[in-house]
Amino acid sequence: MSHQNLKQEKGIEIALAYLREVKNRCKKPKIFNEFCETMRSFKRKEISESFCHDIVKNLFKDDPELLEGFYIYFPRQKNLLTSPSST
Repeated sequence: MSHQNLKQEKGIEIALAYLREVKNRCKKPKIFNEFCETMRSFKRKEISESFCHDIVKNLFKDDPELLEGFYIYFPRQKNLLTSPSST
């Protein structure tokens, strides 16, 4: 198995562990279901990364540890574009 495959497999394990944590800690199944649907919508590119983060922030507003875990699992991408030069 290549290094890249091992790295990808480890990432999947981390994501699944986080998903189990969300399921176990959500007091309302509706919140877990909305989280899963939000992630599916993002994966299908139906919603932006920013909107995905906003939804999850609202879903986990009463559980800062879950929100912190989300930001570790799915950090916001930094905008690496630079402004056009003014030449």
